[in-house]
Amino acid sequence: MGKDTSRYRIINDKNEIVEANIYEWAKFFEQEEKRQVSVTTISNAIFVSTVFTGLVGFDSPQLFETMVFEFGKDKEGAYKWDTYMEAFNGHQEIVDRLEAEEKEELPVIN
Repeated sequence: MGKDTSRYRIINDKNEIVEANIYEWAKFFEQEEKRQVSVTTISNAIFVSTVFTGLVGFDSPQLFETMVFEFGKDKEGAYKWDTYMEAFNGHQEIVDRLEAEEKEELPVIN
């Protein structure tokens, strides 16, 4: 039986997304610094993390995922992206929105 590499992707040394088998993917997955697109702390309670998952979805690749965490709990669910640029830009849009919401929630001190 041949290798099924259709579900797994890694980022190679040339920053290209390429097919991989499960063993190559697992080895790559251990390298957090290569998977991290961006992480942003909004406040002491909220942070946003965007990573390369390397797992192909059913309808589209959706190789990247952004999650919003509040006190270690999923706040809004996961946002999935097909490309690095979508993930990078999507991360920033989420951060901008959350920062604006945080400013609105600050008490006014007279």
